[in-house]
Amino acid sequence: MKPFAVLLAAALWTSAAIAADPAMVTRRYPVLPSIAEIVSERGSGAETNRGVFVGGGGEAGSRRSTDMQKFFEDMGIPFPPGSSISYNPTTSQVVFRNTPENTEIFERVLQALDVVPNQVEIDVTFVAFDLALIEETARKSDRAAPTGEEIKALWREGKGKIAGTSKIVTRSGVNAQSKGVDEVIYATEYEATTRSNGVADALNAVPAGFETREIGFIHNVTPTVGPDGHTIDLTLVPELCEMLDWDNAGIGLTGADGKETQSHMRVPRFHSRNLTTSIVLWDGETVVAGTMPNSGGTELTYAFISARLLDPAGQPLKKQAAEGHADLPPEAKPPAAPKK
Repeated sequence: MKPFAVLLAAALWTSAAIAADPAMVTRRYPVLPSIAEIVSERGSGAETNRGVFVGGGGEAGSRRSTDMQKFFEDMGIPFPPGSSISYNPTTSQVVFRNTPENTEIFERVLQALDVVPNQVEIDVTFVAFDLALIEETARKSDRAAPTGEEIKALWREGKGKIAGTSKIVTRSGVNAQSKGVDEVIYATEYEATTRSNGVADALNAVPAGFETREIGFIHNVTPTVGPDGHTIDLTLVPELCEMLDWDNAGIGLTGADGKETQSHMRVPRFHSRNLTTSIVLWDGETVVAGTMPNSGGTELTYAFISARLLDPAGQPLKKQAAEGHADLPPEAKPPAAPKK
């Protein structure tokens, strides 16, 4: 038996309470620690507390107890008087006391829940193409803009260049961030000071407040694996920020005597290409999720997004098929082209 496998043929655990109520049985089930996370996340709205969830004392422990009982009730498991459920995080065991009929239902539900948590590998790549090339491709297909498949074809032909790329591996439902940046610190507030050279007083601007801007590639993403085990819902915010130059900005200064003057200070100019979106992909699929112009308007940058499921060893759960798409179940694969 693999570690944390569901133990369906658990030995009967007897006690004085069981002897007094022969209609109840108590069984112990080794489970994955992720069971507690699932219960805590989905059962936080419970209002009753008849079960016992061992995971901490005080108010937090009472809340988790409520979550455990309510969660399994919502899954269709009755809890008559005298029944209980508990989870021991130290041994990662669930102790379930209920009628034999309800215990059978519980075992079926537990077997479906007690699975290895999915890991998701997400790749985001910004690829820049000449605007003239994009316009030509759109005209060939008689469209205002190329399709995602046409953009991917241009990339395979070597007609684009990578502007930024990032890879993240995280668990389903857990936000992750990857970034490679430099920090630009610049003044945003100034104070007027008076300096005398012996002949006349002069106003000077002295920095009094600063901000920091990160330039480079920043990738925020939260993946959620669908109930079918083959689709991945991505909520992501990738950004590519560049500092273009330092500009001279005029700053008006007023001295103590009420005199005004202009001082020229250097301020940075940035250009950001970013995308905020939620998409659904097949395991192993790559999509073109959006397009952004560069600062000069001579290029268009497309966001290539791909995601695939990994096992705990970091190996893909689905093998890539010869046709180029993931090894999906028969009902999920694209239909074959009609024969001529």
